[in-house]
Amino acid sequence: MREIIQEIVASPVPVVTYVTPSGGRAASAGFFILEAADVAAMAPATNTGASTPVAMFGEMDQAMAHKVQNDAAALIRGVATKRGRNAELAEKTVYEAKSFTDKEALDGHLIEIVAPSQGRPSPPARWPRDHPLRRPQADAAPAAPQVVDYSPSLRERFIAAIADPNLALILLILGALGVYVEFTHPGMIAPGVFGAILMVVGLSALSVLRLTGREPL
Repeated sequence: MREIIQEIVASPVPVVTYVTPSGGRAASAGFFILEAADVAAMAPATNTGASTPVAMFGEMDQAMAHKVQNDAAALIRGVATKRGRNAELAEKTVYEAKSFTDKEALDGHLIEIVAPSQGRPSPPARWPRDHPLRRPQADAAPAAPQVVDYSPSLRERFIAAIADPNLALILLILGALGVYVEFTHPGMIAPGVFGAILMVVGLSALSVLRLTGREPL
């Protein structure tokens, strides 16, 4: 999440984030990414917020939970302030796990646009006159805009599919059983090979190993 935010903030051209389709949400890390963009938009009947940090396994002690929460609050304050949005309201998504509908986010100055599609907003967007938008370098030659659709790679789709902690634990258990069978019955080969593969996949799903080459969200 932090790497994505850094890329957005450092972008030499304006970045738009859009929560879609209707019924979708940008919660937790998604809210941080939504607020980091120059322009934040949501489709009707979407929601955002609920950014209180939680532990993937077990529970954090009080001191660690307080530390992580304050760190997350400082990050969301920083990105919201930079984009001229309601930093105080954004902070409540961390401390109070507040969530907002598209209309509530628009009225609370957390986003600029509610749009049913990537075309023209309907009704017209309320755009603050003092909202800053960074532009490319003045001496850069203008070019016709190009829309490039991004699709996750096969490896990224595979990692996303196994990212469920419950599935990861099952893979680890099956992998351990395969390795155990190989140790107790040397020479079978197949249980050991498949067990090792399942353990590697399970560990990668828990972000212990990184098959994508990037920090986990």
